[in-house]
Amino acid sequence: MALTEQKAGPIVSVIIPVYNTETYVANAVKSICNQTVKAVQIILVDDASSDHSLKVCKKLASEDERIEVYQHEKNRGVSAARNTGLSHAKGKYIAFVDGDDYIDKDMLELLVELMDDTETDLTVCGHYVNDIPQMGEMNNRKKMYSLECAKKIAGYKGSLVKGYVVNKLFKKELIDLYQLRFNEQVHICEDAIFCQQYVKHCRMINYDPIAKYHYVRRKGSAMCGGITEKRMSVLETYPIIMEIGRDYKDQELNEILRINYFNHYISILKDVVKYPSEKQKEYGDRVFPYIKKNLSHVLTSKHMTFKRKILTVGLRIGYPFWKVFVGKRSI
Repeated sequence: MALTEQKAGPIVSVIIPVYNTETYVANAVKSICNQTVKAVQIILVDDASSDHSLKVCKKLASEDERIEVYQHEKNRGVSAARNTGLSHAKGKYIAFVDGDDYIDKDMLELLVELMDDTETDLTVCGHYVNDIPQMGEMNNRKKMYSLECAKKIAGYKGSLVKGYVVNKLFKKELIDLYQLRFNEQVHICEDAIFCQQYVKHCRMINYDPIAKYHYVRRKGSAMCGGITEKRMSVLETYPIIMEIGRDYKDQELNEILRINYFNHYISILKDVVKYPSEKQKEYGDRVFPYIKKNLSHVLTSKHMTFKRKILTVGLRIGYPFWKVFVGKRSI
């Protein structure tokens, strides 16, 4: 495959959802323009940004004919932006990059090369978090079938395959065949839902742990800081992933997903305690009953780490006392 030919059409369509990232999006786009794979279609979807992101995108498009810019008239969310990108994609493969991240210059080349036979339907590479390479349990290239990959996406044994779409290369024909799209009603874990839906239809997945994607963690992330209704929505979203997992009829996968779901409750309660206020206490009261109800099962599960078990017990014992402390502060 000629990675530099553009005349026959793009090899990879790279979709970038853009929302108020005027400071970062140029860096993301330039990291794609500079790829060793030159035959790329770069799709920028501005989701009604209130800053100058759209202006930046149009300027970038004027400098490189491979860049296309599309605009939403109103803010619809990252899932809608990615779906708009999918509707315009022409490449054999689909990649996703977030507007405030960037990728190494040979990431697409690596992912395309990992598509080394007709059986491989998904390729995955490692990633950085704030320029620190993330280390998982797999240190060498590995091919796997869909069930094993579903477990890895769910974080089995500390896997870094993860449920992100941004460190992966998808086949457009498979996305089109099964009419896969991002759930626009979901605001957290939308990546994981899409990945699990896609993997279910894969024959083979090829993974290389070498880090090529740069995820930049910034303040204000939906999964960082005090609890919000958006953060709480994960409790309604994750059961969708659990339902997909049940299609495999695999007891271990079901247990992994059940523990993951419980861990979302624990993470929420941990942050409630970390950022004390009456409003946070309301969120704590919503998750605490589920934690109490499922405590005994979690403490005997081999898929719950010892560290998380200790945290769970600490929160179970300490949260009622914390509530008294917050109540006294508010008097």
